[in-house]
Amino acid sequence: MISAVVVSHNEGHLLDACLKSILFCDEIIVVDLESTDNTKEIAEKYEAKYIYHQKVPVVEIIHTWIQDKTKYDWILITDPDEVCSNDLSKELLEILPSVPLDIGLIDVPWKFYFGNHLLKGTQWGGVQRRVFLVNKNRFIFTKEVHRGRHLKKGYKPYIVKNKGNNFVHHFWMQNLRQLTAKHKRYLNREAESRYNSGERSTIKQILKTPLNEFYSSFWIKNGFKDGFTGFFLSLFWAWYETKAKLKLYIYSNKIKQNNLMF
Repeated sequence: MISAVVVSHNEGHLLDACLKSILFCDEIIVVDLESTDNTKEIAEKYEAKYIYHQKVPVVEIIHTWIQDKTKYDWILITDPDEVCSNDLSKELLEILPSVPLDIGLIDVPWKFYFGNHLLKGTQWGGVQRRVFLVNKNRFIFTKEVHRGRHLKKGYKPYIVKNKGNNFVHHFWMQNLRQLTAKHKRYLNREAESRYNSGERSTIKQILKTPLNEFYSSFWIKNGFKDGFTGFFLSLFWAWYETKAKLKLYIYSNKIKQNNLMF
């Protein structure tokens, strides 16, 4: 038995395909973050449990709140811009009944699109991985952006191998405006999240980051295979990582100064 959770804010135009792809789940919950579009109508179309919730800066906040409200222990975490392939849904239904009791999550292949372009390279391209199903009794949700999901001690992941068509389609970004707005929102919480996970940065690291990250994304991770899109996204990634490390450096120094005061 699976409960699916989808958090949406004005993404009704994407939500239809998402919900249609997860109808194999036994419960579907749509958490609507103050949408003004047709999100509610789409949720009702697929007989999903609809919850209206005040808008929050990052989705991890909702995941920590919703985990005790699902009907079933296995929770499928997805976004409105994601579509589970038929091959993957069939494989998950085959896997779950016989999954060992020490398995706390199921990790699946994941492919990103920019607009309608399937990314071959860059930081986001090729076959990525993502935690798709978690057992709420064997897993910890936190509010940390990008780092908010952890297995409890004694449990391990089940890795679904890439077979070509068994993956989650991630219709990640439609345009530059969406890309910039979403990552600026992430940056507001990135420093605290990285600091809490033990990461630190120095001026020397910050200065090296733009060139190193662009080179990694465009050449090592094959961003050149995506042409101008790959070049642009590699530049964007270099900017984001530099900004994140700078914010981490400032945040760390602020914590250090506060500790010295006391």
